[in-house]
Amino acid sequence: MIGDDNMRLPKSLKKSLPLLGDIRRQQSEALKEDRSLSLSEVQFLTHVLANGSEHAQSFLGQVSFVKVVSHCRCGCPTINFEVSREAERGHSDGRVVVDLLGRTPDGGQVGILVFADDGFLSELEIYELDELPHPFPLPTLESLHLFEAAITKG
Repeated sequence: MIGDDNMRLPKSLKKSLPLLGDIRRQQSEALKEDRSLSLSEVQFLTHVLANGSEHAQSFLGQVSFVKVVSHCRCGCPTINFEVSREAERGHSDGRVVVDLLGRTPDGGQVGILVFADDGFLSELEIYELDELPHPFPLPTLESLHLFEAAITKG
């Protein structure tokens, strides 16, 4: 689990990872919305799912059924979803569908998590690993790489 003290991560990276409790607190403090994904959000979510694991790819068909129901009040680009049950259910080994690292256009390092609940996309979490001014944008598609690859290199 993210933030687990038994994980073999560099101390600097461990300190930067969000704890599950922090994520849940942020969700409860989210600002309500009722909108479709923006074009940049559609492109980003489609890219991370299409280039993720086989499990992540099973959620691709849901992107056109996503409705944004809230966003984080801190200024990060985190958004929470509802997906129409008309969409086909995706398959994953757990709640985290995608776990990536990337950089904003200004070079700030961020983590990217895509969550699903009961086979339906539920959240795109973008969290800062560097101190970034808020609000900050989505990371560039070219900068994205798997979280596990960063750990084995570092």
